[in-house]
Amino acid sequence: MQLADLQAAFAGALRGEPDQALLHAIAPAPAGVPAPDRLAIYRRTSLHSQRSALTAVYPVVQALIGEALFAALVHDHLTQPGSRSGDLHRLGGDFAHTLLQEPACAGLPYLAEVARLEWALHDNFFAADRTALALVDAAQLDASAQLRVGLALHPSVRLLAGQFPVHAIWQAHQPDPAAAIDTGRLAATDLQAGPIWLSVHRRAEGHCIAVLTAAQHALLTDAQAGLPLAVSLERIEAAGWLAPDLAECLPRWLGGQLLQGFALY
Repeated sequence: MQLADLQAAFAGALRGEPDQALLHAIAPAPAGVPAPDRLAIYRRTSLHSQRSALTAVYPVVQALIGEALFAALVHDHLTQPGSRSGDLHRLGGDFAHTLLQEPACAGLPYLAEVARLEWALHDNFFAADRTALALVDAAQLDASAQLRVGLALHPSVRLLAGQFPVHAIWQAHQPDPAAAIDTGRLAATDLQAGPIWLSVHRRAEGHCIAVLTAAQHALLTDAQAGLPLAVSLERIEAAGWLAPDLAECLPRWLGGQLLQGFALY
């Protein structure tokens, strides 16, 4: 076998049964251990590492469904064809989809949204510390340039929209009652409180989860897409929403490190 074919076949064997071409390409072991048994050692080690990685990412999901079901779903997720990331930090980004397809999770309709929140908290940990955009002083620009001004969000910002108050569900499962969350620790969770819009970003002192209005969420989503502020406000007005109070939002977002400044688009 060519090296590339050998590597591809070996990677496939870590997720399922090895093909015959790979078995023939493996040199006999001095101790006479069959090739399938030797490959199984690698497969078990690989799956154990990946299971450990997903368990670290989704502790609240595991708490909600129990260790046994969680372990079974993680195994199914890791052995299905779409799970191909070789980077443990990137593994499991689509785990929420696996939860949606699982009949045993049907009684927890908010479970996939909790998973998306946990992934956002994991994913933003590995984001850059600063935006790559060139920041500008909007006050120094002429009128035509100001129409091109947009918000420059921190690279770790992740925006979520859903039907359930997953921030409260997540908070209720944190071991530290003083864990930072903008809405405070809730004693009871109203599952009918949705829809909900959230931002998640990383600060020096840790993660920050903030509850947004629909218009604020739309504004920040447009900012991530590189749309100027003026265009975004027009879109919000066309949607029939009350425009965000920029005099209140922008200083708070700047002070909270969600927003790094302004850029020209």
